[in-house]
Amino acid sequence: MSIRFGILGCASIARRMFAPAIAQVEEATLVAVASRDPARAAQFAADFACAAASDYHALLARDDIDAVYLPLPPALHEIWAVHALAAGKHVLCEKPLATDLAATSRLVEAARRAGKVLEENWMFLHHRQLQFIKDRLASGQLGEIRLLRASFGFPPLPPDNFRYRAALGGGALLDAGGYTLRIARELLGDPLTLLGSHLQTPPDSEVDRFGSALLLSSRGITAQLAFGFDSHYRCELEIWTANARLTAPRIFTAPPGFSPPVRIETGQGGEEHTIAADNHFANALRHFIRRIARHDTACDGLLRQATLTEALRTHVRHPCHQTGPGAA
Repeated sequence: MSIRFGILGCASIARRMFAPAIAQVEEATLVAVASRDPARAAQFAADFACAAASDYHALLARDDIDAVYLPLPPALHEIWAVHALAAGKHVLCEKPLATDLAATSRLVEAARRAGKVLEENWMFLHHRQLQFIKDRLASGQLGEIRLLRASFGFPPLPPDNFRYRAALGGGALLDAGGYTLRIARELLGDPLTLLGSHLQTPPDSEVDRFGSALLLSSRGITAQLAFGFDSHYRCELEIWTANARLTAPRIFTAPPGFSPPVRIETGQGGEEHTIAADNHFANALRHFIRRIARHDTACDGLLRQATLTEALRTHVRHPCHQTGPGAA
């Protein structure tokens, strides 16, 4: 099965990751790209040997496109995903899928009406390092999980970055925080109950810049999460078990060609495993195409992610949970 893709928007991630990944996936072809800036679309098309559509609607009207990749700012995801689904296209959308639970619910309903696959692009789920971690946990050698910690944060971005704009769906929770919530769900299972959360929003900021959360699984395992923009770089998973401590310091962002380490400490000493390099973006594309081939239009996971994010955001709306940097 070969899927013909169009891209709505010339975002950095589309240029750095998606278009190169398509070239590695035999079942995928890049047909066209559209941008608000025709010159950017023309340059992108020249660089990746595809067509440049005159605008987003023109791209969606093409009958030689089966699926759309959507790397626009989060506040634009709903409207353009709805247009794409109505045009009969499957949708692979960058995270977060939408800015709140209500928007996610509307998107899920639109996908169900259209009978199309709608997917949130959590690439790290498709890297072989996560499968290695799952296999070690499933072996029973490390014992039962006692605690999961996940941290994802990075230094300040350019001031005009959309992540700092409330109107564009910015904020650390929707961006970096989503990764930590998603891996907790993946390894501890649904449902997860929110026990507490906190967001830091500087006085001069439109959006939250740092946050944390405490979750509880149905088996009584806790997850401690931390995420942010204006911070020292962290991209780590830590799992404390009955017999060991496992850490993966590049769990979310291992680029193609990079061999991420996974460390396991036990009472008998430590061992470091170097996981073979992988391309999780290409793997995510293959997963999406397999879902299309199977007519797998399930959306329950999208709603679970949005429900958990909404619970965290609702909790922190109380004044005592949303403060400036450094406040108690």
